[in-house]
Amino acid sequence: MKITSISRIQLKVHQLLEVGQTGAFWDKALDFFIISLIVVNTAAQILETVGPVYDAIPWFFPILEIASMMIFTVEYVLRIWSCTA
Repeated sequence: MKITSISRIQLKVHQLLEVGQTGAFWDKALDFFIISLIVVNTAAQILETVGPVYDAIPWFFPILEIASMMIFTVEYVLRIWSCTA
């Protein structure tokens, strides 16, 4: 079976998104970024319940939530698109 350029891209995306698949710099950087984003979101959810913190920066929490949701949605869509590779 001939591998098309789309199949090649799907394979690269799949390898990039799978934890520790290749050990390349971008693989590790993406893993670190996603894990860091999860930790930041968890900390933000905790800090949002603290009145003085929320009152000091009420604009920060919705922006972080929307940005994170967009990033995780793109990651999820790419995972679904590349799962057949």
